[in-house]
Amino acid sequence: MKPFIVLAHHEPQSFCGALKDAAIDSFRSQGYEAEVSDLYQMGFKPVADWNDFSSPRNPDYLKYGAEQRHAYENGSLAPDIVLEQKKLSESDLVLFIFPMWWHSVPAIMKGWFDRVLTPGFAYGRNQTFANGPLKGKRAMLVLTTGAEKERYEIEEDLGILEHHLHAIEHGTLRYCGMDILPYYAAWQPAHVSPEQREQYLKTFRERLLAVIKKYG
Repeated sequence: MKPFIVLAHHEPQSFCGALKDAAIDSFRSQGYEAEVSDLYQMGFKPVADWNDFSSPRNPDYLKYGAEQRHAYENGSLAPDIVLEQKKLSESDLVLFIFPMWWHSVPAIMKGWFDRVLTPGFAYGRNQTFANGPLKGKRAMLVLTTGAEKERYEIEEDLGILEHHLHAIEHGTLRYCGMDILPYYAAWQPAHVSPEQREQYLKTFRERLLAVIKKYG
């Protein structure tokens, strides 16, 4: 197993940081070293723009998707994109760890999706879902919330969590061919007891060990 962790949290001491550390320790305990992209620590650029291409096909008008494909096929993508694609190519299990903001991922992780999952590399004509280039890889969303679980079970309140995650799991990751493992959510960790936070981490480690046992 080659695990890859993509972390989107600005504070290393956050509970997302604790989940990242628990994942690293869980993999290591079973003999696997996880690659980690800590997007804030890396200063990852989330904005899709001209700087992503060293030799644009049409320098007078930015049609981003077309330039992505051209750059991928001609080896002229920005180095930070190439590095992230290499990490993703070499992995077979990817954890995306993030706090839920406005029912989605933070902008820096959305930017990672926008810039790294290029045409040709992650999808293409007749290369989506079951035929996607990233088939054979598994993805798991690991998230924290600012509200309790019950509020994500009522459509008239915060809405059903699975509905919010659908665009990420299905419209992004599965679209590129990845298999989706059940998400893990730690409910409002900033507002629960230390004992509950420890329980969250224990449950998360148990979940990962089950994944490793099944797929490792």
